[in-house]
Amino acid sequence: MKGLLLKDFYQITKNFKLYGVLILLFAALSIWGHSNNLFITFYPLLLICAISFSLITLDENSKWVQYCDSLPCTRAQVVSGKYLIGILVFLPSSLLLLLGQCLRMHFAGYFSWGELEAFLAAGVSLGAVQEALTLPCLFKFGAGRARLISMVCMGCFFGALPILSTQDLFGAAFLPTPNGSLILGLITAVSLVVYALSWLLSIRFYQKRELG
Repeated sequence: MKGLLLKDFYQITKNFKLYGVLILLFAALSIWGHSNNLFITFYPLLLICAISFSLITLDENSKWVQYCDSLPCTRAQVVSGKYLIGILVFLPSSLLLLLGQCLRMHFAGYFSWGELEAFLAAGVSLGAVQEALTLPCLFKFGAGRARLISMVCMGCFFGALPILSTQDLFGAAFLPTPNGSLILGLITAVSLVVYALSWLLSIRFYQKRELG
């Protein structure tokens, strides 16, 4: 498992340096932005979620999947490696963007736990659901056929942004209330359960898949 994670880490540092630059850029832009600018707030997280998809595509294009099948590691470990690397990349990126939100509020002269709760709940839910939908398709059908699923998910995300941007997602009047915190916690919990079920489903799909 350690070797699989290191391989993916080296792939990320070699092929996805631009993603890191974009994360830093959007984190900086969010400091001087407005909480309703959801594109700046959440687009970097969508990029991060796409890394797992891209890693699997690279593995298939380089025939790594066939070679890896002959190594002393199980297919369950291969799948778990992709989910774990997704988590390991997502966490520091989301913390960096969270820091940008804190600095934005600091320079605006106020601080709201409600906005931070909303950011964390929406960010975690976005990342979990995005990968929960795409990764099982990748492990069942391969990157080529699963690309359509990824494009649909991205289209839904970009289509929802204009609608959500008009709803005051981080409204301070609602989110700091106990009911608001409970709803956000419930949304986050459900998203994590969906992610865990997706993990198990991906293992099941990949164990049955024929690698040509």
